Amino acid sequence: MEALTLLFVSIFLLTTYSLIYVSIRLIKEKQQESKKPFYRSFIYIVTTFLISGCMAAYCLFML
Repeated sequence: MEALTLLFVSIFLLTTYSLIYVSIRLIKEKQQESKKPFYRSFIYIVTTFLISGCMAAYCLFML
């Protein structure tokens, strides 16, 4: 169970880092057509962020 908790926490931390990176890139980009891939990846990252965060919290509170 501890390994599963560590896995979800590490995924949560990695998606936090990538969420910050993509957000900064979206803010800095000036052209609209170059923002489209970042919007798509932003949605994927937010979804992964929420799922891994909920699972990490669930695993932490179950111990």
